[in-house]
Amino acid sequence: MPRISQIVTRPARRLCLTSEPHRLSLFLLLALMSAGAFAESPATFELLDSPNPPVDYSLPPVDQGFSKLEPLDLNPPPSEARRRIEAQSCDDAQPWTRQVMPQGIIYESYMAGQKEPRFASFWNQNDKMGWLWDVALGGRIGLYRWGNEDPNWPEGWQVDLAGGVFPRLNPNEFSSPLIGSDYRIGVPVTYGGEHWQFKIGYDHISAHLGDEWLLLHPGIPRINYVRDGIVAGAGYFVAPELRLYGEVGVSAVDGGAKPVEFQFGFEWAQAHDTGLWGGPFVAVNTDLRQEVDFGGNITVQWGWMWRKYARGSNFRIGGQYFYGKSEEFEFFRQTESQLGWGLWCDF
Repeated sequence: MPRISQIVTRPARRLCLTSEPHRLSLFLLLALMSAGAFAESPATFELLDSPNPPVDYSLPPVDQGFSKLEPLDLNPPPSEARRRIEAQSCDDAQPWTRQVMPQGIIYESYMAGQKEPRFASFWNQNDKMGWLWDVALGGRIGLYRWGNEDPNWPEGWQVDLAGGVFPRLNPNEFSSPLIGSDYRIGVPVTYGGEHWQFKIGYDHISAHLGDEWLLLHPGIPRINYVRDGIVAGAGYFVAPELRLYGEVGVSAVDGGAKPVEFQFGFEWAQAHDTGLWGGPFVAVNTDLRQEVDFGGNITVQWGWMWRKYARGSNFRIGGQYFYGKSEEFEFFRQTESQLGWGLWCDF
């Protein structure tokens, strides 16, 4: 099969009529065609002598052409006579498939949750410890999904792996010594539909005092705060931009921690491709723990955010206010008030 370029560029062959055999063949062909046409056609003089058919040049009456026309019907045809077009709505559910390392998270991390695995940097004025730098270094990834492949609204069953470390540093002293760090790892199993979300899974968190902080403050006692248990949560989307959620955790504990913990809140965030300009967000989270008589703390975040899809990865910048029992668990009995600004990245 020749290529298209070869077909286009191939020179056409020319018929050579200069040779004697070709000229003789052409002459005989023309003679035969003329004889056949002459035999089948009437004589020329017969055509000239035949009478011409009469031609009527009279015009019909003016109303003759319109009298037989039916009146124009402007009414649409009945519905049963109309052509039906079968089409799927863009909101129709996508088919579910089995996916390894799927794109997106079905049950997203709480935006204002203090121990959610993400990348974050929060500079704040702490009424007990002065200026502090609270950091989060972690992330969350889907391992397996039985569900759809819609990055804007993932649905189905999914197994995730989540983990992170949450250090607190003191920027007021030399080399910004590490005050303490909490570690968290979890394996949640999640389900999500059009409005509802659910999760259940294993969760571990432990607190560690920083070596540099111990050297600078040798009298500070170390607390072996540990929680190992099951966490179950539920979320509901009132609208694509507004989610309400709540969860409960029951754990085996050590170092002063007690088994039961409650967490709840809401988020109002952009649920579309924000483009270059981004859009506002507001998030509130409350954490109540049994070891402090369910006193807990409350966190309020506000600011500007960017994202590609209605759900999933996002980058935020804004302010944060925190009040209540410290989220740095080496100091979990200490009541703190924090106000500052930060950067948060969920993925």
